[in-house]
Amino acid sequence: MLQNIIAGLDLVMQWSNLLTVLVGVSVGMVMGAIPGLTGTMAIALLVPFSIYLNPVAGIAG
Repeated sequence: MLQNIIAGLDLVMQWSNLLTVLVGVSVGMVMGAIPGLTGTMAIALLVPFSIYLNPVAGIAG
């Protein structure tokens, strides 16, 4: 079981996945700062970008 946790942390802590999280947080803050743009609308606009990511990065970002 500990091996699976370590393998999962190894996947999450890759630079590409951490960069995806950073970009996702940054874009989310910009979308939240735009007046009149609700959270639901921002998710509807940004979900199509996650289709082109690998599964780990899509969940992380």
